[in-house]
Amino acid sequence: MPKRSRSHQLETESIRRFEQTLPSRWVCRRKDNDYGIDLEVEIFNDRDEATGLIFFVQLKGTDDPSEARSVSMKVDRLDYLDKLDCPSVLVRYCSAGDIFHWKWLSNVFAEIGQPETKNVTVRFDESDAWSDADPEAIVHTLNVYRTIRVASRQLPLGLSIDDQGSEGPYAFELICAVAEITSFCQIIGASKSPTECLPVTVYIDGEYLRARIDVIASIAVHLNAFNRDEISAQLSYVLAYFASGYEFMSQARDLATLIQTRSFRCQSRYIAAAVAARLTDHPSLSGNLAALNGIHERQDEAYLLYIESLLSSNLPYEERLATVSRFYADALEFHAPAPLEQQAAIHYSFGNALRIAGTMSRAVQQYNMARRKYPNYLKRGYFLAELAAALYFCGRYKMSSTLYDHSYVVDPTPRVAICAGDAHLFCGHFAEAHRCYDAATKSDDIFESSEAALKGWMTSWVEEFSHHNQISYGWSNPSFWMSILKQNMDAGEQDHAIAACLILCYSAEDTISFWAQAMLLSMGGKDHRLQFATIACAVSAHGLAAYALFRDRLLEQGGPSDALHDIDQIVGDLNDKRNSAGQRGVTARLLREHHYDTVVEVPASP
Repeated sequence: MPKRSRSHQLETESIRRFEQTLPSRWVCRRKDNDYGIDLEVEIFNDRDEATGLIFFVQLKGTDDPSEARSVSMKVDRLDYLDKLDCPSVLVRYCSAGDIFHWKWLSNVFAEIGQPETKNVTVRFDESDAWSDADPEAIVHTLNVYRTIRVASRQLPLGLSIDDQGSEGPYAFELICAVAEITSFCQIIGASKSPTECLPVTVYIDGEYLRARIDVIASIAVHLNAFNRDEISAQLSYVLAYFASGYEFMSQARDLATLIQTRSFRCQSRYIAAAVAARLTDHPSLSGNLAALNGIHERQDEAYLLYIESLLSSNLPYEERLATVSRFYADALEFHAPAPLEQQAAIHYSFGNALRIAGTMSRAVQQYNMARRKYPNYLKRGYFLAELAAALYFCGRYKMSSTLYDHSYVVDPTPRVAICAGDAHLFCGHFAEAHRCYDAATKSDDIFESSEAALKGWMTSWVEEFSHHNQISYGWSNPSFWMSILKQNMDAGEQDHAIAACLILCYSAEDTISFWAQAMLLSMGGKDHRLQFATIACAVSAHGLAAYALFRDRLLEQGGPSDALHDIDQIVGDLNDKRNSAGQRGVTARLLREHHYDTVVEVPASP
């Protein structure tokens, strides 16, 4: 007869015993263990009312007393539990002695970090043994999780001193520091209830100030002194770190204002940089915090964390340009005694930030400073292309085309070829422009190949048009092409009108309307490759916006709605490709010994 294995018996026994350990009013629902969850536990209060508090349980049983306080876990199983909407606990049951040890998953990850192996051993302390006080502690922790995840961010922070921090030689200084912060920040109180606040407990442990949010998060910051100013400074940063990390932003701003007012410095560069980075939607305040802590002084992870957040902020660039400029100016001043290579890297990153902001002449100045201090930049394809881009938008097309050509020799990518073609086109170097565009049409990227084909067609038209009309200037002047577009539309010259409209698509300020018009004009002809290339480039530039405008105009003019079905499908596919490709951001460079060309890509703002 078939027999049930001991492992299956132990699994059932551990679940049954754990259910018996929990308060009887709590509801336990057994789950399919294929997904790593043994129980779903819903908490009911003393009045048998549902609280909406739920947690998951992963149980691991053993008969071996020597393994009662350790268990091997698959990392992907822990990652899965961490992604669930409800918090999870890991429970170890030892049948010999009928003992449970347990931990919240957040504490498990705090101990194992980011393992590189597929399996990890989770260890339990004696203090992790199940006790009669644990159900109440679980309810408290779940309420804190609820506050963090779903509560109004207008709830105050609740700041209290742990019992072990209310004694000892520095207890009075800690009490005074807490009093100063609560009096300055009106949205910080003394409540400990997670239904009324986000509770933070603080205490001094040796040379460290420690703060924790229940068992969910904790921070320890070294104290250089034990006076109330030092304690107030470090506590302000720790609280701002917690508040900004859990998106209690008004509380974080209040704390940052206190830090700014008192000129507090943090002992941890990372904490200071993280707080400043999370407040970049308030660039002046954020910049002051970064400057106070000298984030510009050392190009480490804290430096990158801050500048990445500042460059990728959702604020319009003009609103944060002053803060960006100040940061790099401070960095250059501090690094004045440093080797020229290090100074050059700062100039380079500053130039990229200015170029993305659209301040091209200032960007060129910074790029030039970079190459003078570190001439090897002129051997780098990325540097040549970025300087060429800034020169192009300054209208210096001849120099731009030269640098793009040199960049292509070093790094022959389709994108560089297209940019080189643009610069040659506006110089009137038609043969060179054709050469560049022809090379880019071989790209495997549908948007690059379409753009190259479209611009190759434009170049042929511009060359013939300029020769016929004896024109050798004005290629980048939108007003000139506006007049050409109007004249040829009035005259019914389809090809001329399309070409002028396409040039405006790449040279005017607001181009959505021009792309819609270019699609309308191309649909009036029979060149299907031109039609597709125009649509693909419009989608690449503006997603669905230009196409939607084209569609509206076509229907308003009595165009056939049934013909749009196939085009809608094409545009939808192109837009999906555009979205999956993402957008390039700003290139920054970290200063590392012997690694001055360490590239870091900063995401572009949405």
